[in-house]
Amino acid sequence: MPLLVLPSSLWRIGLAMGLPLGYTEQGLRDIIGTTMWGPLYLVALAALTEGAALLTLGLVRPWGEVVPRWIPLLGGRTIRPRPSPCPPGSASRF
Repeated sequence: MPLLVLPSSLWRIGLAMGLPLGYTEQGLRDIIGTTMWGPLYLVALAALTEGAALLTLGLVRPWGEVVPRWIPLLGGRTIRPRPSPCPPGSASRF
């Protein structure tokens, strides 16, 4: 799953860097704008989608059954099967 969203993330990062990837110069300026918020938004969105895609691996890998030990107060506890699809399910709505 993380590899499926990688092209989209790379495209967003390219746009944030100012590469016109499929847009004219004017179209790129219209999308990103002249402030730093446009590129920051694109990079944050790329990171968020990659992180959400990584969460879906927890549904099929053993580390999705037990909370990692380094997390305070919850480390080592098993994850109940009922709420486990919630984070990846909410991530699929991007």
